[in-house]
Amino acid sequence: MMAPDGPWENPRAPARFPNLFSPFQLGPVRLENRLVMCPMTTRFASEWGAVSPEMLDYYRQRARGGVAMIIVEATYVGAERPPGNLSAESDRFIPRLNMLAEAIQEENARAVLQLNHAGMLTGTDVNALGKKEIGGLIDSFASAAARAKTAGFDGVEIHGGNVYLIYQFLSPLTNHRKDEYGLGFEDRMRFPLAVMEECRCRLGGDFPISFRMNATEFAEGGWDLDQAKALAAELEARGVTLLNVTAAGVRAKYWHVQPMAIARGALVPLAAEIRHDARVPVMAVGRINNPELAEEIISNESADLVGIGRALLADPLFPEKARAGDTHLIRKCIACNTCRGRIAVKKHPVRCAVNPVTGRERVFNFAGAPESKRVWVVGGGPAGVNAARVLDARGHKVSLFESSGRLGGQLRLASVPPFKEELRNLMDSYAEAVRHSGIEVFLNTTVTRADVESGRPDEVVVATGARPLEFKNVLEGVVQKTYWQILEEGPGEEEHYLILGGGLIGCETAEYLADSGKAVTIVEILPEIGAVGEAHTRALLIERLHEKKVRYLVESQMKCMERDGVLVCNNRTGTETCIYAEVVVLASGRRPDSALYEEIRSLPCGVHVIGDARAPGGIPQATLEAFRIGCEL
Repeated sequence: MMAPDGPWENPRAPARFPNLFSPFQLGPVRLENRLVMCPMTTRFASEWGAVSPEMLDYYRQRARGGVAMIIVEATYVGAERPPGNLSAESDRFIPRLNMLAEAIQEENARAVLQLNHAGMLTGTDVNALGKKEIGGLIDSFASAAARAKTAGFDGVEIHGGNVYLIYQFLSPLTNHRKDEYGLGFEDRMRFPLAVMEECRCRLGGDFPISFRMNATEFAEGGWDLDQAKALAAELEARGVTLLNVTAAGVRAKYWHVQPMAIARGALVPLAAEIRHDARVPVMAVGRINNPELAEEIISNESADLVGIGRALLADPLFPEKARAGDTHLIRKCIACNTCRGRIAVKKHPVRCAVNPVTGRERVFNFAGAPESKRVWVVGGGPAGVNAARVLDARGHKVSLFESSGRLGGQLRLASVPPFKEELRNLMDSYAEAVRHSGIEVFLNTTVTRADVESGRPDEVVVATGARPLEFKNVLEGVVQKTYWQILEEGPGEEEHYLILGGGLIGCETAEYLADSGKAVTIVEILPEIGAVGEAHTRALLIERLHEKKVRYLVESQMKCMERDGVLVCNNRTGTETCIYAEVVVLASGRRPDSALYEEIRSLPCGVHVIGDARAPGGIPQATLEAFRIGCEL
């Protein structure tokens, strides 16, 4: 039986994706397929910027999964380095970089090191740099590239995209210099082209050099596709081997790491535009989370290579499962941006909401259980399904009980609002994974204490989820509903809705109602709505709420019912506002549904509670607790 993220022993089968799994020659380097792991910051580097054991485990696992090439995360060329990031600033980093290159290569993948300088993000202003300092930066990139070659990497990538130093030279929105490095378009290209030339000079004529570039920054007066095409031509003339095409910028908001609301492969047409005129290979990136889309990109000649990043956080075995035809077993990235929120905002090491093994490759033990036990898992949401899968993979006899007619738990409701289709895909993947396992499933089945006493399982894992908070008092003259009822039953005939609670649940419920033609007002006690949401997801959601004319009052709460509506008071100013509403929707929290756990916790079998049934959280908490209990029993 296959462990969810353990060793993959399925023999290679004929490819369902002939173009995706065709070999490719990148300069002198042969790639076994067209899948490339994109560079993603992990914050696994040591305090002084060296490769750590956690980083070796992380990259080794992804190389083992069948990707043809790994572009290792941004490695900084100078002393200015964000915490947790790799450095190639001096020769002292070469030995451990060599360990990383070899760890990747030993698993039959090619290793490329991305080189970067964060520019203004670490205090370096392109507009204040002297020419001697610019020369020093050019040397820093080239010296770091030479160290990467010495360390045994198969290539390097110059990071000229996103929001970092080279982009800051290229963009007219960030480069305001009045000299030969900023007066016009050709001047703005001078620095990146000089970096490219010096790297090529130090590395020799055939050593692969990739250049990550923005095709546009989605801002008026900024870097655009025409300029990107001109830069691509100049890079070709200076010996670039690969163009890695992305899109971003200081005003691009959510395009750096596209959230769920942006379509899969949204940046691919930009790569196709660059490829149309290019004479060197082009790689497409941007929310590519399934092999069908990757195959289409190659077969349509939109790009020569497909870069996947978050998809390999969610499932490092993505390539091998696709090659074997087991696409139903791929744990797909849902673009929730939990990974980005941890890295960019909290400054924590990378984690994945749907794959808690990411970054914990040494923690979870998928070895067979010492003895096979009869384990009941009660609840078919993310916590229950993932616990059942791990327990089954370790050799236990698992029975999974779900009170409704479908697996997925609260994901069924969470997937109802607009742009949440990835959650429906996640539910479907749960059902498929269980169907191909040894798990015995009982739908439409409510488990009681008497059932446990008569069934006599060795262990019971309670994953019964949570319930929404409900109104404590009845309001005269208005319909009262929970967000759960709205998402489950749909909007009623009423036209005016007031939502109490402006977190993500309240905001998404508001958008759902607005799309149904309802007039919606959100009342939130905090200073802003969607405050705990991931920044890119939140920014896009609030934009849509504005477009759909959803009204919201912050630092406010409902006071009482008035004859003509609901009286809302601003907690800071004391201002009272009467809002006409036919329906008041409570969307201000959940409580654990732990009744079964309380009933059976005293029984002689082992009883465990996980996920929302223990304490309401989210998908990351549910899956982490599920994997832990699955490995412990």
